[in-house]
Amino acid sequence: MKLKNLSMSLACGALIVSSLQSHAEFIRSTDANGAGLHTATTYGFTEAGLTGDEVVTNQYAGVIFAPNLHQSQQRCDSFNSNMTFPCLANFSGFVAGVTTPWEMIFSEVQSQAGFHLITNSGNTTLFEAYLGTNLVESISVATDLSSLDNFYGFKGISFDRIQVTTSGDAFMLLDDLTFGTKTPQEQITDLIIKLDATVVTNGTFLSGGLKTSLTASLGGALDQLDSAVGSNVAAAQGKLNAFIHKVQAQSSKQLPTTTANELIDSANAIIAQLQNGQ
Repeated sequence: MKLKNLSMSLACGALIVSSLQSHAEFIRSTDANGAGLHTATTYGFTEAGLTGDEVVTNQYAGVIFAPNLHQSQQRCDSFNSNMTFPCLANFSGFVAGVTTPWEMIFSEVQSQAGFHLITNSGNTTLFEAYLGTNLVESISVATDLSSLDNFYGFKGISFDRIQVTTSGDAFMLLDDLTFGTKTPQEQITDLIIKLDATVVTNGTFLSGGLKTSLTASLGGALDQLDSAVGSNVAAAQGKLNAFIHKVQAQSSKQLPTTTANELIDSANAIIAQLQNGQ
């Protein structure tokens, strides 16, 4: 087990370029800046003041690691120059066994989150983003010790939980967890942009009357949140609900069911944020 024994056999893992093309919401980059993340919160895992091989669950505000990770004593920076000591691990230096899958559960709905992650070479890691019990996005990529494009995550979707499953020997080190919810206005803008890349049932991009109607509802919500004229949250929620109703009406018709559900989930997440006064 190379991570645990500090072995340095560093075969390079393959970058799965198709993941960036067919899963636009998935991040694979060198760091948060390269991924274009809005960095409201970043944990390098020094912040909780933990020492030794301690179990980590809820010591970091805004996120819970389940069932648990460990504050690792591995010199993760000796494996990969993107990592800094200390890191979190899905194994203990004192107890046999590896935890996989494991989850990071956020206290609020997120629109973006990313983190550095390394595994032993030859492994594959499955990343899954959930909103409640609904799987929003997932992708499986080759992971290793040495690749520098080892900052993974999701953006442009709404989720409150990320589950990570590593195959092979499953040993994993985690660093630089970055997350933070965008403002409702930013998320609505992202949703408008997403409409440009939405593929309808016949395989073409969304256009015509449906796109115009959906964009108008989202634009109306933005107008209602315009601080220059005074924010009207209730009216903005009404516009977002109108957007949801229009999408529901076209689910499995002009819009594939999966696509419609993603758009509805994103709009509902914005409504929930507005209701919470964020």
